[in-house]
Amino acid sequence: MGMYDFPAVVDFVLNKTGRAKLDVVGFSLGATISLIGLSERPAYNAKIDKLVLMAPAARMTAYGYPLIAFSRSSILFKYTMKEQSFFPVFQDPDGTLRFLRWLCTYRIYYPVCSLYINLAQGILGNHNKDTVISAMADFPQPMSKKLLLHLLQSLSSKKFCKFDYGMKVNMQYYNMKTPPEYNLSKVTAPTFILHSKNDKLCAPKDVKWLVDKLPNVKDIYYIDKIKFGHLSFVMHPNIELLWEKIKASGYPLKMYEYKSEDNYFLGMERIPYSKYGNRTIGKPVILLSGMFATSIVYVSHEKSLGYVLSDAGFDVWLFNYRVTGMSKKIKDPRTGEIPKLSSINWDYCFHEFGVYDLPAAIDLVISVTGHSKVDVGGVSLGGTIPLITLAERPEYNKKIRNLILMAPATRITSAYKGIQYYFIRKAVQRFLKTNIKTRYISLNKDPDNIPTGQLCKIKIFGFICVYSLNILQGFNNPLHIEPVIDVFTTYPQPTSMKTIKHYFQLLLSGRFTNYDYGAIGNMVHYNSINPPEYNITNITAPAIIMYSKMDNLVPPSDIKWLLDNLPNVKDTLYIDNIPFSHQSFVMDKNSHLIIGPYIVKQLSKNT
Repeated sequence: MGMYDFPAVVDFVLNKTGRAKLDVVGFSLGATISLIGLSERPAYNAKIDKLVLMAPAARMTAYGYPLIAFSRSSILFKYTMKEQSFFPVFQDPDGTLRFLRWLCTYRIYYPVCSLYINLAQGILGNHNKDTVISAMADFPQPMSKKLLLHLLQSLSSKKFCKFDYGMKVNMQYYNMKTPPEYNLSKVTAPTFILHSKNDKLCAPKDVKWLVDKLPNVKDIYYIDKIKFGHLSFVMHPNIELLWEKIKASGYPLKMYEYKSEDNYFLGMERIPYSKYGNRTIGKPVILLSGMFATSIVYVSHEKSLGYVLSDAGFDVWLFNYRVTGMSKKIKDPRTGEIPKLSSINWDYCFHEFGVYDLPAAIDLVISVTGHSKVDVGGVSLGGTIPLITLAERPEYNKKIRNLILMAPATRITSAYKGIQYYFIRKAVQRFLKTNIKTRYISLNKDPDNIPTGQLCKIKIFGFICVYSLNILQGFNNPLHIEPVIDVFTTYPQPTSMKTIKHYFQLLLSGRFTNYDYGAIGNMVHYNSINPPEYNITNITAPAIIMYSKMDNLVPPSDIKWLLDNLPNVKDTLYIDNIPFSHQSFVMDKNSHLIIGPYIVKQLSKNT
């Protein structure tokens, strides 16, 4: 497979695409095949741009229960397979597996299927239910007896070597009595390795041996903070986000799970250092996305702000609100299941984001990094949340080195004014007067894979997607297609109806206030008929504010109110000489030339 199949696939892909190089990603035996192919046919190293190895199975000396059981049953295996040439011995392998998959779809049988997967990897892991069911339809595929014997030989010899035919035949094949080891020094392609502390099949000790043997290891990602078994690389419920980031950038990535004070599960991705340089971890920066969005807006393309800050030496943390992005895929440890949207308590608005979610994130980053302060940045609602945090919980001002506020939505008295927005404002007024029973909005069964985003990848539809966003912002603007695709693929995220109402209340009232429950409800919550305004004079952390002349959602007149009332504005950037809208801060083709350098310059100053 390594000698013939792997090179054939590489040549086929290069011939079809017309490219000189490609990236190769291998998991478990797939990683093994890649290593064999490049060690036995080293000319193919020149055709590999990046070699990504997930849980690579090479030398196996420290394996756990599943492989121990397999190795100890080798005599029984050889006896039962004596007359067979392949395994498993089914008359109709695909039909048998389809039947098993069908059984696993039933609630009563699914725990057995999940247990089967866990026994295979030797650890009770978190799995995506759909992935488990799909795995039961495909695993195990028919394989040669010789392949399994080769695995048994590797376990017993504790070496990464060729097939052992026995002394006599080895002399014919290799001109030596024992099979030679694969020469890993010939694997010169740039290599990236991912492995886990809890992997019972490819243990960290064996991966370390491999790392020491390979001559061109560029980066290593070690997963030790969450329960992550061998099969988690393809079956963990959060693997989509993990893989998406690694595939897109080549930057190092870590993931963190934590809880808010009011018991909501939260998740953050972290880029601790740049893929360039010496892996020095700098000062931490937390980035918050806008309303309905996920952290992906900061890593959509190679010039996104998350990468710009990472390349400038900062430790970048990508924040996800409750039930958004990574946060909605965290399993409840009490049930072992990802909570269904219908079972979540949706009685919150973005007030809770500021009072509970962001403080929990700040405390986590300080705890992990050892820094006493963090920089916090956000666009649109992501700029609103830190202001709520510091107004309502002023003790957090001392934990903030700088506030980076890009078009922060606070008092929005001038937003969406003009005849072109007349019907939008009328619709908002009617919406707030309607007694809506729905607790939350989720427009797609899979909020991270909305079909519209796939259409946007097609050139003609991509133009329509960009044009539709330009209609919303009121003028044509050169937007990056990558973040536009991401917006239509992941936007909107599941959102509480209360959050939407809170935003619309601010839009119509022209005040920066707590949620309005109505006169009676306000008396219960605030002991006043009207909701209180956030006291932004409590915000003493240094603030850096960026805004644009052509922003229709957060226009300059509303930013002026914020500038006049914040007590510690450190610097401002007013963009008035080029077309630059509300969405431009994360989507504009020129944002990396304007926003990125300005933020890096401000954060690099000693404070």
